[in-house]
This record gives sequence, C-alpha cells and structure tokens, in this order.
Amino acid sequence: MGPRRTRSSRAAASSPCRTPPEPHRPEPSQAEIAVPSPPSPPAFEIPVALVRDYRRINLELSRALDDGRTLVRLVDVEGQRLLASGLHGDWRAVVEVVGNAGPELAAGLNAPGLTIRCTGSAADGAARGLVSGRVAIRGQAGDAVAAAMLGGTVVVAGGAGHRAGLRMRGGTLVLFGPVGRLLADRRAGGLIFADPSAMQRPSGRPGDGGRLLPLPQETGHAALLDPEDARAYRDALHDLPDGFRSPRSPV
Repeated sequence: MGPRRTRSSRAAASSPCRTPPEPHRPEPSQAEIAVPSPPSPPAFEIPVALVRDYRRINLELSRALDDGRTLVRLVDVEGQRLLASGLHGDWRAVVEVVGNAGPELAAGLNAPGLTIRCTGSAADGAARGLVSGRVAIRGQAGDAVAAAMLGGTVVVAGGAGHRAGLRMRGGTLVLFGPVGRLLADRRAGGLIFADPSAMQRPSGRPGDGGRLLPLPQETGHAALLDPEDARAYRDALHDLPDGFRSPRSPV
C-alpha cells in the first residue's frame, strides 16, 4: 500500500502549470522614439561658366536667397570677379563658390547670416571691406585678403599673399597657411590669427589697434587664449567642413 497523499499534495498535482506573468513594460515616451532627421535641402545651382558679368550673377544669387534657398551653389567658376560682392540682407544661408574666384570675392558683403565658401582659390582683394558675414577660402588667397575689413569673419585654409589684413578695422581673420609680406599692415582693429612662423618675419607698419595672435596648434593651447579671443576663434570655425580649416585646429 503506497503512501497517503494529503489534500495539499493532491491539489498541487491537479493544478495546471502556470507561467509567471511578464513584468509590465511602459510604452516608450516620445523622447525615446527615434525620429529621422529631415533631409538636407538640395542645393540650388547657378552655372556661371559663360557669364562674365558679375552684376547678372549676383542678381540671380540675390533672387535665390530672397526665395528662401539655404544652399546656393555657383558652379564652374573660373576667374569671375566680384562674386557675391555688395550683398546686403538678413538671409541665413551658405553660398558655395565651386572653382577659382576672381578678384574681390564677397567685397563689401553685409549679411550676418551668410557664409561664402570658396572651394578653390580666390584672387586679390577677397573679402575687401567686409562688414558682416563669413568668407571661407579652401585654397590660396591673393594679396590684400580682408583689406579694410570692418567686421565679420574670414578664414583662409591655404596660403595668403602679401598685405593680408591691410588697414583692417574689425572682425576676425584666420590664416592657416603661409602668409606673404607685410601681414596686418596699418591695421586699426580686429583680430588676426596666423601661423607662428608667419609672425616671425617683419610685419607691416603697426596701426593703432587690433591684435595679432599665433594660431592655437593644439586643443590645450586654445585654453590659454583670452576668453573673448577663444570665442572669436571658435565662432570663426564653427560648422565649417574639414577642408576649410587645419586638421590641427581646436574648435
């Protein structure tokens, strides 16, 4: 005769096997749901290979910016002068100059939210009389880049010719490459960052204002700058593609 089964053992034997309930998982919040970023707007292209009249080019450029275009590309540029010169507006956009610009690229530009990016070189007088906005040159800049500059920002990734920053009165000029003679000749204001080797040669006649500082070569060196100068340096390079600034430059 087998062992007697108690009531509790009989109940356990007859009860079906139960799976423990899964823990409650709250629904993901809106912040946790990945939302894809909207695609970048396509570039509006203006071919200028056969157009030598800068007034016509700049008029079409202004119309594109007035229409709300945030990326306008001047393509097949080869030596046209005064591109994007004299523009005045409150646009927030990038104008990409694809090729080698002629003299006085963006001369007299007065548009705080506009960045002019030249993918090639720029001839003499680039950003002459710049009032506001930013001009970035990936290649070489000719003589007198940023001459008589009043404000805004100029960044030259390649070398610059003679008399860079001539009679400069305001703004920020960043020169990553070799620089010609008479750097910062007769400047009256503004801030110039240049390679230390360029500063060892005789500079132009000193003016009555402005500062000429060596480029920060490493991130630690940027911390040694005056806070206001460091901010101006970072703002000058903000969101520029890598080709428009030195790979050593701290931002």
